[in-house]
Amino acid sequence: MTSTSFHVSGTTQAALQSPAFDLRLMVPTKPAHAIAVHRHDEAHLILVSRGHYQTSARHHGPLQADAPLLVLNPPRTEHQDCFHERQTLADARFFSLTLSADTWMRLQSCMDLPALALATSGPAVQQLAHAWAGACQAPQTPVWDLEAAFIDAVTPLVPCSVGTRALTRTWVAGLRAQLRAHVMEGGAPLQWTAMAQRLGVHPVYMTRAFRQHTGMSPTAFVRRVQLDKAAALLGHTRKPLVDVALECLYFDQAHLAHAFKAAYGLTPAAYRRRKRL
Repeated sequence: MTSTSFHVSGTTQAALQSPAFDLRLMVPTKPAHAIAVHRHDEAHLILVSRGHYQTSARHHGPLQADAPLLVLNPPRTEHQDCFHERQTLADARFFSLTLSADTWMRLQSCMDLPALALATSGPAVQQLAHAWAGACQAPQTPVWDLEAAFIDAVTPLVPCSVGTRALTRTWVAGLRAQLRAHVMEGGAPLQWTAMAQRLGVHPVYMTRAFRQHTGMSPTAFVRRVQLDKAAALLGHTRKPLVDVALECLYFDQAHLAHAFKAAYGLTPAAYRRRKRL
């Protein structure tokens, strides 16, 4: 399994770039049989406007054939998504919208972003394809328009990450917010039993419901937020690694190094050097 900051090999036809976002219109160049399982360090959206694309991302209901397809890949997503082997690559088109680590972290503070890859299709995605095509043809598009493009794209995806019971959906979203805030603000070790009591549910039910609605356990979610925060701090601050570790609620620098290398394939120091090149 390889690590990459980009997702599908292709030729860029148009691009809008800023420190926070990178939007590109691309033509794929690598056939399906040449795509290996790989990981993306940064969050990104793939919007396939033309062509038959295969994805392992979760989706509710069937994806519309031959219709624009939207896929959200959170940081460190592993997959083997690609255009179909019988697809003529020169005829296919896709957009990519990549977010920096600190941008993903900032948006998480105001949006309940999915933690697993999600996909959707339909009229809303068709409208996004038109909007993104217009943005790529207008290099003067301001940075905040790219942020709006991301928020508009995520909106039809977010409901796919939660269940249908309004009560459970509410407290799971609340728990996610509490866990994210705990990591972002720092604090004492989490007390899962006390947290379940505040929610009025049994700890086992809390964990099962959280996994059902998000695809992962509460502790796995906390680990993801820790990694997101560490990547953001390493990318835009010069804080000593031991301070980054403690601020992200790791026991020490060695704990951070072990977790970070397992997720990114790089030590925190190497990741910081790469981001500063």
